[in-house]
Amino acid sequence: MTYHTSFDPDDPPMLTPLIVTTIADLTDTPEPDLPLLYHAIDPADLDHLFTQPALDQFAVSFTYYQYQITIDHTGTITYTPQ
Repeated sequence: MTYHTSFDPDDPPMLTPLIVTTIADLTDTPEPDLPLLYHAIDPADLDHLFTQPALDQFAVSFTYYQYQITIDHTGTITYTPQ
């Protein structure tokens, strides 16, 4: 089942904690037991990308702990099980 969350693209949060917490909830896995997000994508680069002035029509996708995660320019985060 695909799951969606969102954030305000004009005031984006730090995405790393949001993604890790959501994956922990979806998989019923304690956060300390999850692999480091860094093994899937550089968290600093991810956060930096979404704090830059708005870019038109872009999205970032990566796989993390059994989920394909896509974050788009509108602030939608989609979690699709693999």
